[in-house]
Amino acid sequence: MLLESPIAWAATAGKSTPPTAGWPCAPYLESVIARVEKHPKIKVLKNAELKTAVGSVGSFVSEVRVNGEERAVTYGVAVVATGGRESRPEEYLYGEDRGS
Repeated sequence: MLLESPIAWAATAGKSTPPTAGWPCAPYLESVIARVEKHPKIKVLKNAELKTAVGSVGSFVSEVRVNGEERAVTYGVAVVATGGRESRPEEYLYGEDRGS
């Protein structure tokens, strides 16, 4: 099961460009999203919010709000990704070389 926050996955895709490839990642991200949404062993809950999570390894129960409606979800493993943003390191003179 995958919970998608009210902010869609692709919302930031157009803003991201892999630094080494130089191509927009939106088309790639869109293809990954399509594969995940079609995968028979993954259920995607859109406009969802994790309210609570209790349990232990192999046996979790969470309250999830989906489109304003709360429901209980049981599962054995959880990966929680709370968001992402572009890395802007300060080491190695990152961003200071203007191609000279």
